[in-house]
Amino acid sequence: MNFFQIECFLELSKHLNYTKAAQTLFVAQPVLSRTLASLEDEVGVKLVERNSRSVKLTHAGEIFKGEAEILLRQFNNGLDKTKLAAKGVLGKFTIGVYDEIFDSFMADTLIAFQKAYPNIEVNMIPYSQSGLFKAFYTGEADVIFAVDFNDASLSSIPLYNIQMCAVVANEHAFADKKSIHFSEMCKEPFISMTRASSPLYDLLIQLALEAGFNPNIVAQSEFNAALLMMVACNKGVSIMYDVLERLSDGRVNFIPIEGCPPKTMNAYMRIDGQNPSLVYFMEFLREYCRTGEIK
Repeated sequence: MNFFQIECFLELSKHLNYTKAAQTLFVAQPVLSRTLASLEDEVGVKLVERNSRSVKLTHAGEIFKGEAEILLRQFNNGLDKTKLAAKGVLGKFTIGVYDEIFDSFMADTLIAFQKAYPNIEVNMIPYSQSGLFKAFYTGEADVIFAVDFNDASLSSIPLYNIQMCAVVANEHAFADKKSIHFSEMCKEPFISMTRASSPLYDLLIQLALEAGFNPNIVAQSEFNAALLMMVACNKGVSIMYDVLERLSDGRVNFIPIEGCPPKTMNAYMRIDGQNPSLVYFMEFLREYCRTGEIK
């Protein structure tokens, strides 16, 4: 059985006239007759009764008509979805995000993207900083938002700038400063992210050495929230990007570090990616970053 046979049967059931059905299908009447006869042979029952005066469906033909309409509709829907998927307007992809950052830019962008492309499903999976890159390279995440990810095999879009800051408790002597040179922190006890969980550990070492001292790291954490709690309790100072300030509930102060230029948060995807839906998403991001508007 094939879909041409089904189409011939449905067209005949609509007109109950071989001549009209053949004309609509743009086939010769003998071709239509042979096609329907072969369909009945395959089904094993009589579907059409025909005499010199009329054509009508048998009871079995009426039942088959209903099922054939559903089958043909599903087939055509499948073709439409396949074509949309090939174009990328039907599909899905996964975005990897930092597990402890609320990114309002990403939230606004994704809401607008889903409105513009309702047939593209976007999944979000949170990761630690180290886990984010691992998920990206293993293909678990198709797109990531990250900083300082230099890889020629990736396509990137700059999104917005973030600033490296010193983080101190509200009661700290530095709390009211508008900016700070890292050398001013030479006598402070530091709380750092672990080296395995974040590149900020090595950045802290680098900033301290450039400022002429070895940092006194008194505690480490794998989690930003735990680190902020220790700073809020005045157990030490730390460094973080300003996007994490929302986690602190106003209990610590973020002070821009002098000589640390802003970093750029980028959206990354693999250049050789085979998911066409990603092309729409990246173009959507580019347009927003160019115009400053989400349409």
